[in-house]
Amino acid sequence: MKHSAGLLLFRKNPLRVLLVHASGPSNTQQPWSLPKGHVEENESALEAAIRETQEECGVNSTSPYYELGESVYPNKKKKVTAFASFLADNQNPTCASWEIDKAEFFTVEEALKIIHAGQAVFIERFAERNLA
Repeated sequence: MKHSAGLLLFRKNPLRVLLVHASGPSNTQQPWSLPKGHVEENESALEAAIRETQEECGVNSTSPYYELGESVYPNKKKKVTAFASFLADNQNPTCASWEIDKAEFFTVEEALKIIHAGQAVFIERFAERNLA
């Protein structure tokens, strides 16, 4: 089973969460996602989440990191581990990698409508735990 890890970055006042969209013509109609990627050998899920977010969005997140648990996709071929972290206003996400064509902030309600179904649980857990 593939293992990916990502960060649910958020800002306060008003509360917004960062999502990214995969680039390429075949992904035009695909759902949005957390910035995430493959967990490398000898790398923790948190280390992978931080690295992948920096590679994709060009931002450096800081602790504390809040565990949001795991989600196994319905086809059982992929497991995603996620964490939440505050992103300061002076950190401006960009499309720092060819892998994404958009990086935008959304309200929790908006994000739940457009995120990959296998990752919606992370936004739900974030909202339930009042982590912001």
